[in-house]
Amino acid sequence: MQERLPDRSAPTLNWNRLSSQAAPAASYDGVAWRRTAAFLIDMVILFAIVAALWLLNILTLFVFSAVLGLLGPVIIFLAYDTVLIGGSGSATVGMRLMGLKMVNAQGGKVEYLQAFIVTALFYITASFTMGLVLLVALFSERGRCLHDMMTGVFVVNVNENEAHK
Repeated sequence: MQERLPDRSAPTLNWNRLSSQAAPAASYDGVAWRRTAAFLIDMVILFAIVAALWLLNILTLFVFSAVLGLLGPVIIFLAYDTVLIGGSGSATVGMRLMGLKMVNAQGGKVEYLQAFIVTALFYITASFTMGLVLLVALFSERGRCLHDMMTGVFVVNVNENEAHK
């Protein structure tokens, strides 16, 4: 008398689906190109921060050399994206200037842990492919990059009502 368990197959996940209430199709217009510009703005800001810290290191006779070695810029880049994307605006400075924000699969705010994972995956995949993986956004629906698809986040346009709050 062997009892059979009911068949409970795992639900399939569709990483590309976002409820229409959370982000209508119009909120993806031009995201890929504006996202590229936002990335370049963020890189200018990050390189300025790293350069300023190196200048401080030189002026203090290399007191911060151990901190600013290889790990310093990595920590700065990870912290910048994680804190700003996980924060109240859900966007880096470049994303805000370009009218973009990052949302989770339900259209809500991205939490800090998810922001960290997105950021880490972004830098890892971009480093190993010398940035070529970012071309995925230019050809994917909704301008999503590989790290977005892997973590279930979306970059959307900030609607006019939110932009003026």
